[in-house]
Amino acid sequence: MAESTVSQRGWELVAEHDGMALVLGAIVELDPAESYTRAELADAAGMSLKDLYLSETITALTDIGLLDRDESDGEVTYAIDDDSPVYKRAVGFEQALTE
Repeated sequence: MAESTVSQRGWELVAEHDGMALVLGAIVELDPAESYTRAELADAAGMSLKDLYLSETITALTDIGLLDRDESDGEVTYAIDDDSPVYKRAVGFEQALTE
């Protein structure tokens, strides 16, 4: 059985995945009405695609429901679930620090 990428505690999830903070920071700035490839998410986060892939950050964010994976067009893309409690709190955290 594969080990789950989801932690029992939120901050542990961020700490377990290199680049998680960068990706979360990028996600709250992206348009949730759009879909993004891994390469686009890596670019938005300012990290290499290889580092994003190796960190399994996208898998973890999909596991917790922040991102929805779509393979319907032959290319894997990810959409931000703006109804996700994690997304709402990440946006709130960002706003609290920038106001």
